[in-house]
Amino acid sequence: MRKKKEKITEIVLSNLKHIDTYANITVDKVLLRWWMTGRVSSGMRLTDEGKTCFEIAEIAHYDFDFNYKNKSPQDLILELNRKITCPYYIGVNTENKVKTAYLRLYDHKIAMMLSLYGNILEYLNSIKEKK
Repeated sequence: MRKKKEKITEIVLSNLKHIDTYANITVDKVLLRWWMTGRVSSGMRLTDEGKTCFEIAEIAHYDFDFNYKNKSPQDLILELNRKITCPYYIGVNTENKVKTAYLRLYDHKIAMMLSLYGNILEYLNSIKEKK
């Protein structure tokens, strides 16, 4: 069975074949450009290009405040890579004078659970790590 990241990449890429940049590119090359880590089995964090391609392909997403009280951003990102099983993007909202970080999730079930827990830290604390 193919790895989840590779399969997702293939599906999104198939929706972008009308764009010259993506018409004749392989999934292997796109994996390195769309994901923070190109390794198929690690982390589901998207790069800026990956986020843009998901937007062009009209993949549904859900945005949340990226609050990380009492935890370093690096530690939180490592935990996200271990526990979040859907594509996600971390960005900065620059629409207001005050810049705020946000987490964009591309999975309605995980988004619903995060909403129920109230914030990203509570949700991550509820997830048991796979051994």
